[in-house]
Amino acid sequence: MNILITGANGNLGSNLINFFSNDETNSVFGIDIHESATFEANNYYYSQCDITSSDQVDSFFKNLKSSFVFDSIINNASCAIFDDFTKRKKSDFMSVLEVNVYGPFNIIQKLILNIKYNQTFCKIINVGSIYGSISSDPNIYDDLNRKNSEVYSASKSAIISLTKYFSVHLANKNIIVNAVSPGGIFNNHPPIFNNKYSQKVPLGRMANVEEIVSIISFLAYTSNNYLTGQNINVDGGMTAW
Repeated sequence: MNILITGANGNLGSNLINFFSNDETNSVFGIDIHESATFEANNYYYSQCDITSSDQVDSFFKNLKSSFVFDSIINNASCAIFDDFTKRKKSDFMSVLEVNVYGPFNIIQKLILNIKYNQTFCKIINVGSIYGSISSDPNIYDDLNRKNSEVYSASKSAIISLTKYFSVHLANKNIIVNAVSPGGIFNNHPPIFNNKYSQKVPLGRMANVEEIVSIISFLAYTSNNYLTGQNINVDGGMTAW
């Protein structure tokens, strides 16, 4: 399989690359805005690319061999801001939307324009967030300077809608489009936040990153040829109560 992962240098991105590159039959392509890769493997190919740049994304696809196709695209790149909404600048608001919404759109648009997808079946997985479906609880963040932002939530709601739109409008091209919306993924968070967040989760803890990878890999592999247009919350039951 040929797999493209955006946001390759982040926590989830690097774990996805590690997982898929462990299968030597895969060719894994990672793109990120940073100059260098944080992961190396013989079947991993890294490119510096700003997903908000129409020209850079177009060039990325055009520079591939004409016979090359992608079997799976994982739109993982994302950005967030953490200050209070009363301090929000328009430029900061728009920059989050540009990365989190326009970026995945840009990837999908250039993929189609350059016909770099497997026309038997291609899987697109957009990484959303449970905060695209529910509001964050301000009580979790009241002892921290970092807060979940309104624009991050809005951008992840947009990703879920974008997923549904493209699942319909690309179905005639045999392109399967789904979203995976993680809850909190433990990444050395302060104990006070970890404890408060975990109390909101029926399973009583944050996710391990491998648990998100496993759901994305299920959607990416060829056995999934019928599930499309869905948003899967991987949240320990947080959105269920």
